Amino acid sequence: MSPMLCPATQRVAPCRLIPHGRTKRGEGPSPPVNGVAGMMRMPIALLFLAFLVLAGPARATMPAHESPQTDTDAEQFALSNLTFALYHEMGHLLIDRFSLPVLGNEEDGADNIATILLLANGSETGNGLLLQVRQGWLGLAQTPSLSKTGETELAAFLRPHSPDALRAGRIGCLLVGSHRDMFAHVALEMGLDEGGVARCAGRLGRMVQGWLRLRAAFMNRTSARSGAVPEPEAATGETIRIVYDQQDAFADIREMMIQDRLLEKAARGVLAGYELERPVTLHAMACGTPNAFYDPSKGEIQVCYELGAQLLDLFPQLHRSRSRQQRISPRRP
Repeated sequence: MSPMLCPATQRVAPCRLIPHGRTKRGEGPSPPVNGVAGMMRMPIALLFLAFLVLAGPARATMPAHESPQTDTDAEQFALSNLTFALYHEMGHLLIDRFSLPVLGNEEDGADNIATILLLANGSETGNGLLLQVRQGWLGLAQTPSLSKTGETELAAFLRPHSPDALRAGRIGCLLVGSHRDMFAHVALEMGLDEGGVARCAGRLGRMVQGWLRLRAAFMNRTSARSGAVPEPEAATGETIRIVYDQQDAFADIREMMIQDRLLEKAARGVLAGYELERPVTLHAMACGTPNAFYDPSKGEIQVCYELGAQLLDLFPQLHRSRSRQQRISPRRP
């Protein structure tokens, strides 16, 4: 993943961040034409394009379909989903530190912040990653021992997070809304017609517009003249602390995270450019559960080694399931 400039300043500098609880982890149609700019009405399209420019240059496009089977593919799947978990928890942190207004479920709001920021990274580092995150949520939803599909309607309503399949659906809709041609296979899998694709584009546009307004109104930023872009280490320093706990039981997971610079890149991608009133720690650790958390009392985001292990275990199951489904229901041309 290439370094990302701060969306607010095009610089990387100490970021000002957010106390929320510790967490586990009328839409009008738009013209159905190709590309983000064409699919959204002009004011929203211009906002989104400006957001993409501020966030940094787009990268090369990932293939729309892959048949990953190697250990490297499994690690990339795990790292993509771990990155989203970190972005999600940093969404909680931003909501908390800046007292951002949230209408509805904050977990959904954190998902949306994570998705918008990853879409702004460019197609390889953002869109391709989100494709794997979508597959991860679908895999969890289809795994009886991990899904919560059998819970009562009341239990589902009271649960902090939306059902896994719904989280996958939201990400899929926003991907389709960002570029209908690149993600035509996602629209097909979701059963979206032209009207559905247009509504996804409109939803993305309104979401980006809302995020830009929140950022302008609530989030204190450093000066755009704050100096050159430093390396990730310089972007952390005293304001953002990075910790990878030593754990023999998860030595491989820890090494995978360190080699990818998982925490450093997440800090740079989300927190850079905002003035932090208090330090923030990004902490990879054994938690006793496959999850990620934001702990406002410590100013700490924790990503669990157990989550990495669960994702590595889920990957071959997901691949077998998709291969079996493709044999039964081949993709239409």
